[in-house]
Amino acid sequence: MKHKKLLSLCAATAIVSSIIPAQTFAASTVKYLEAHYNNIRVMLNDQYKETAIEPFIVDGTTYVGLRDLATIFNIDAEWDGANQLVILEGSWTADMERYYEQELYTTRLYVKELEEKVAQYEYIFNNPVDSGSEVSTILSRLETELADYFEDELDIVWEFELREKSSYIDLVIEFDGDDYLDTYDDLRTSEIRSFLEDVCDYILDELKNTDAKDSVIAGEIYDYDGKDVLTSFTYEDDSVSFSKYVSSSALMALADDIYDDIIIDEYDEALPRLTTESGSRFWLDIEDLYIYEEDEDFYSFYVEVDLGNYASYWNDIDEDTVTSDLKNFMEDIASEIASEYGVSYRYDVEGFIVNADDDDEVLLEYENRTLTFNKVDE
Repeated sequence: MKHKKLLSLCAATAIVSSIIPAQTFAASTVKYLEAHYNNIRVMLNDQYKETAIEPFIVDGTTYVGLRDLATIFNIDAEWDGANQLVILEGSWTADMERYYEQELYTTRLYVKELEEKVAQYEYIFNNPVDSGSEVSTILSRLETELADYFEDELDIVWEFELREKSSYIDLVIEFDGDDYLDTYDDLRTSEIRSFLEDVCDYILDELKNTDAKDSVIAGEIYDYDGKDVLTSFTYEDDSVSFSKYVSSSALMALADDIYDDIIIDEYDEALPRLTTESGSRFWLDIEDLYIYEEDEDFYSFYVEVDLGNYASYWNDIDEDTVTSDLKNFMEDIASEIASEYGVSYRYDVEGFIVNADDDDEVLLEYENRTLTFNKVDE
């Protein structure tokens, strides 16, 4: 509609100028004109205006009555016959003036925006970069920058390693577990989530003018003292998903506590009394206990026993007689683990009794409160 406004204005201006005599015009004369009418209307600011005389076309030029235009533009028009002169007095209305001032302001803003874009494109054209090299350079710089920016965040001194992969940005966040593992273990899930989001947002903000601006960031939080992966995470679409794992040292500490409180204090460092099918009784001494986190919130424990010369006894074990006592023993350990980490001892903890001389030799499996007895080499 802006084009229509300009055309209407230009037509009106042309018509007014063609009617006012000038010094270069010829002397008074009479001409016969062929006028064409085609239901021509006049529009101003997207509004049709009534005219007393219908506009017409002569030799390709559109003519609108001078008094009609004067009325439309709020101008007084008079004809001085004695001097053959058209007299115009007045100006645009205040509303019209404000309208065109706003149009001019908008146009200037648009021109400024275009000039800024042209300058930006000229800079990019005149300063080509290798995107891959640029991203690697930024990531290398960010390793130090992140360490400074997030220094002592959550009361831990962090280190950062960044690598550009084919489909994502690899991020390893490290700390010295000898100094900060206890602090890390005490962190709430919400604190870890917020920290990871802040770090990833910082990285992507630095990559916003590169091809890697929308990259997925994936990685881990790593204790380089204990050589433990404590958290794995993925950041995508402004959201982070992660799994937090228990540190090896924490699992070892729990295993030591269970060994002292249950295996020594309650079971005298031996499995419950065992009975063979032939009626012989025997005991297997316990050597050690290990606990592992196999997956987030799923744990396994291994009770190492000294099988010694009792392999044949074990293979002849009376399962009906010993199952109840062995199940109670395994559940005592599973319950302690489940209580420590807030999981189900039935569904989230499994256990094994293994030969201390060969961890691959499994004597007994405990899962879902069910025992499975295995034969061993004699």
